[in-house]
Amino acid sequence: MNEDNITFEYIGRNDFVLYQQKDGFKFGTDSVLLAWFASSFIRKSRRDSKMLELGSGSGGASMCVAARLNEVNIDCIEVMETPYKLLKRNIIENNIVNRVRAFNSDIRSLPEEVKRIDYDVVFANPPYFNEANGPKTSEPSSSAEKLSGRFEEHGNLEDFVRIASSRVKPSGGHVVMVMKANRLNDLMLLYNKYTKCLVDGSLF
Repeated sequence: MNEDNITFEYIGRNDFVLYQQKDGFKFGTDSVLLAWFASSFIRKSRRDSKMLELGSGSGGASMCVAARLNEVNIDCIEVMETPYKLLKRNIIENNIVNRVRAFNSDIRSLPEEVKRIDYDVVFANPPYFNEANGPKTSEPSSSAEKLSGRFEEHGNLEDFVRIASSRVKPSGGHVVMVMKANRLNDLMLLYNKYTKCLVDGSLF
């Protein structure tokens, strides 16, 4: 990992820090909003709550959640190697190795230990763009990690909804996602499809 391509900053809560790639998919407003909304579904009285982030990148959203909720357990899934390494680094630097785990995995083939857990909250910031939006476009300096964060390279919107629905608690669980308004109809149709599957058990 090229240290010259790594940035360091404070995320603005409890002195938590974040390492990320200069040319990668960076922590921004969508990550902050995702973290805040996902956190709002965790009851303050619950000390054993479990959360799952799909497509964590270097961990911006999960670090915000962990900084806000100091007793919640979070599992983070990230397929790209460099963001995954930075995710692990951020977990260590913020002293949360006892409650946040990183997995280098495609969301479509989750680790067995993740498949065995029903989570209180599953949250994700899926890639916004698909082939229907036209060909991939980006500035010449875009990295593979940035393209992966913007386009459906490692799972489409249906994959994110399907996997999130399969891992959230059937009763009392919540799925939280940030998505562009022009894909809201797609998102609602998919949730309707997989929520019905979840109710009758056929998803499993």
